[in-house]
Amino acid sequence: MINSIKIKQVATYNDNSEQIINSNKINFLYGNNGTGKTTITRLIEEPSNSIFNHCSVNYDENGKCNTLVYNQDFVKINFNSETQLRGIYTFGEESEEKYKQIQLLNEKKENINSDITKILEEIKIKKKEIDELRISSSDVLWEKYRKKYYEKFPELFKGNVGKKDAFFDKCLETEYIDEVLSEEKITDEYALLFKDNQQERKTIQAFNFSQIKESISSSIFFKGILENKDVKLSKLIKDLDNSSWVEQGVSYLEKSQGLCPFCQNQLGHDFIKDIYKLYDREYQQDKIDFNNKMSDLKNRINEIRSIINENIDLFKDSELIFKVSTYFNSIEKELEIKNKNLKYICRFPDSISSLDEFSKYIVNLNRIIEEDNNKIKNIVQNKLKLIEIGWHFIRHIGNDDISAYIENKSKLEKDLQDLQVSFENMEITKKKLDIEIKELENSVTSITKTVNDINDILKKFNYTNFKLIENSDHLTYSIVRNDNTDASKTLSEGESSFISFLYFYNLVFGSRTRSGLHESHILVIDDPVTSMDSNTLFIISTLVRELIRLCLEDKRNIKQMFILSHNLYFFKEVSYGYNDRSKGKIPKNVAYFVVQKINGSSIIKSYENKNPIKNSYDLLWDKLRNKNYNDDSNLNIMRRILEQYLNTIGMGGPNNNNLELINKFDDNDKIIVKSLLSYINDGSHSIMDGLYMAPDENANQNAFRIFKKIFVVLGQESHYNMMMHEENDVVEEESRDVSIKSKPVSSNKKKEIKSKQNKKELIAV
Repeated sequence: MINSIKIKQVATYNDNSEQIINSNKINFLYGNNGTGKTTITRLIEEPSNSIFNHCSVNYDENGKCNTLVYNQDFVKINFNSETQLRGIYTFGEESEEKYKQIQLLNEKKENINSDITKILEEIKIKKKEIDELRISSSDVLWEKYRKKYYEKFPELFKGNVGKKDAFFDKCLETEYIDEVLSEEKITDEYALLFKDNQQERKTIQAFNFSQIKESISSSIFFKGILENKDVKLSKLIKDLDNSSWVEQGVSYLEKSQGLCPFCQNQLGHDFIKDIYKLYDREYQQDKIDFNNKMSDLKNRINEIRSIINENIDLFKDSELIFKVSTYFNSIEKELEIKNKNLKYICRFPDSISSLDEFSKYIVNLNRIIEEDNNKIKNIVQNKLKLIEIGWHFIRHIGNDDISAYIENKSKLEKDLQDLQVSFENMEITKKKLDIEIKELENSVTSITKTVNDINDILKKFNYTNFKLIENSDHLTYSIVRNDNTDASKTLSEGESSFISFLYFYNLVFGSRTRSGLHESHILVIDDPVTSMDSNTLFIISTLVRELIRLCLEDKRNIKQMFILSHNLYFFKEVSYGYNDRSKGKIPKNVAYFVVQKINGSSIIKSYENKNPIKNSYDLLWDKLRNKNYNDDSNLNIMRRILEQYLNTIGMGGPNNNNLELINKFDDNDKIIVKSLLSYINDGSHSIMDGLYMAPDENANQNAFRIFKKIFVVLGQESHYNMMMHEENDVVEEESRDVSIKSKPVSSNKKKEIKSKQNKKELIAV
């Protein structure tokens, strides 16, 4: 079914304002000639036509179905002298049993179509869930990994993975590996390979730690260097603890000419001799040995420190460097103490494991440098390798998120696959049903029944000077006179319109092919009563109302209808009883529209389920529905309504004083009744209009009360309630007991009613 129609930039519909028809099951569109109604029918029939590029026809979830359009184009294409009228296949009278079989098969097919619609919706939902899972998972990976590691390693994750989808796909296609390089090692590799101006490094100079160990273990550091104990002064010096001071003074003694270098007193010859004996050759040799060994040890330490400082950026193990530095500081501190006091015994740290550890560290560092140098020599290949390592790293750390996505996607895809298998099985079943239906239809259908049905209707309504015949090809019809001469070129416009609509009407229940008799239809009927007399117009109206009934009852595969007309009488006939006051499901299934042309542009106005076209009788009631007791025109309106209604039921006219009706009311009410009925008896507006009562608010209220009671007395309360849009109200008991017999219907009136009944009986729908 069509949900909505949007029209713009075509024919009389301008470029500025899009006109919208929010359609219902039954849609009535009224508009004068030239307002744009036929454009609407052409859009519904062929929305893909390029002239409708700015228009659209939007369907509900059941999608597009077959559209049958009756308009000027239908008549021109099917009823012209150049082409033969194609036959309409229907079921023959003798095919009732097979027809029932086909109906059952079509019901099965409808059920399958309904199931297919549901399963397609489920497939759509499942696909959406898969898409949403991918979007949410790709967002997670992008936020948690790509953003973070792109900042650290931009060269590893650039290029075709600059977008979420590409990055996500790359993560999925990368193989998971249990052991990958750590982030720290990748950082080192990245710094090596992707920094500017990569150059090979020199290896770190090898340290001779065995020599430094040997120097540290030299015995001189652990020996107290003492003065000659055999000299008497040695005890004094020891007691005074001023050996270094004395030794320093000896170095000046040779230049002091026998005087003390510190106090300038004369020294005795024996004293000077003893002083020199204190620092004999052994003492001097030990001292020289200590100084040499200390100097050598300090040089080796400084050499190591220098190398460390030169390569400090390579030494990542700061704890080890600290240990070595602390160890060297302890040694130097001990040497300084002994240097000041040669008697001091050095207490070097017991453990030298830090030197062994440092030695191994240097060896390993040189190995890394050599490896890095080799990588730089093959930098292109190694960059590509590191990029691959980087992706394996991302795949590894994101494994939980990726695995969850793969698992959930697998479940959804399994559900989707099951749904698609079910859909395919349903399609296979549907095709089998189509084949079975087609075979049954081919065995029982013909175009003959349509000829007979149309010719019967033509005869019943005195169209006896032309008819349809089935051609020898058993595929087409011809329109001929009674003598079988061609009549297609000599039909009047009214005759052509009538037979073309009968053809369309039969096409609704048949098909131009042997199959397709049960296709669902959207019917579009545009002004089918052109140049027709009132008799024919009545027939067409009755046929259209029958189609509306079938559509509302969901019968004969008529899913939706659009009825368009400029003929007020036809519009009133086909739309009567279908409005907001109707019972059952009619109000919610009907919509009214008016198509107008204002300043050369077509405008479509919606009236929802309220019929905008009213006859004069309904307009009179419409005025009363407001119940405005201050409106003095109400009395004349009531009089005019009573005149039309009483004339219709045979109780009106100047020769009828309605005394029997008046006498059914009490004396107080009779005045008002006479006033309301005076208009009928006077026959026209006259000075007698206000004779019986002076209007005021009280009088108007009484008039409304008596006006209703008149219909109750006549036994026509339901007509009053229908026209006033009221429910059946409780009335006064005396009114319920009052009854009156209407005058006998005249013989002419009987003939008119009988004529209408005959017309209805003649139309087989």
